[in-house]
Amino acid sequence: MPADDPLLRWAIRPTARTFTYHDATAVAVPALLGRDRLVLAGPAERLAVLVPGVLADLGSGFRPIGDAATLTALCRGDSRLRLVELVNWMHTETPPRVVGAATWLDGGGNAVARLLDAAWPSSRARPGGPGVRRWAGARDRTGRLLAVAADAWSSERVGFLAGLATHPDGRSRGFGRAVCSFVLHELVTGHGAAALVVNRSYVPAIRLFGSLGMGTRLLATARLL
Repeated sequence: MPADDPLLRWAIRPTARTFTYHDATAVAVPALLGRDRLVLAGPAERLAVLVPGVLADLGSGFRPIGDAATLTALCRGDSRLRLVELVNWMHTETPPRVVGAATWLDGGGNAVARLLDAAWPSSRARPGGPGVRRWAGARDRTGRLLAVAADAWSSERVGFLAGLATHPDGRSRGFGRAVCSFVLHELVTGHGAAALVVNRSYVPAIRLFGSLGMGTRLLATARLL
């Protein structure tokens, strides 16, 4: 198993089941990024042998996720699999410099929910949701919460940032950078690495994460018909 793969280091956790075939690995994780996931790593030809049996065991509710080229090859070779979307996995093992003022929030779930409703209603990370551990926020001088981000779906060796949202009134004022740099610094310090998944169309967010030292890897998700 390619244990040095940060995607696998993120997937492996006490609630996961790991399946291997030679140098191919599939990790089944319930309630990851809002749904049951099958995280894949290894050569496509080996995964083509491993994955059908794993999905037969787990059921069609688990959605494969892995490198885009690998998932494309799997879907091409198995008519029951369909690509769903391409996303950017971004990862760093270097704590960024914290810019601005952000802190972990003590409670405040209602305020976070209101901000998400205003700025990013489709966020998979929500206060009290499965796998969402804590929220950080940045406020203006009046104490108004203008940006948030969550420590969500983290594993022992990779912390995960989700739910980054900036209120329309706070955009282009540094609040998003403040909360993002703070959470990434905390995650790298606590776990040794930090990662996130971002839609490829969110160009400003990708630029922000890249400016904080995060590298990009193209992933794909698939579903079983």
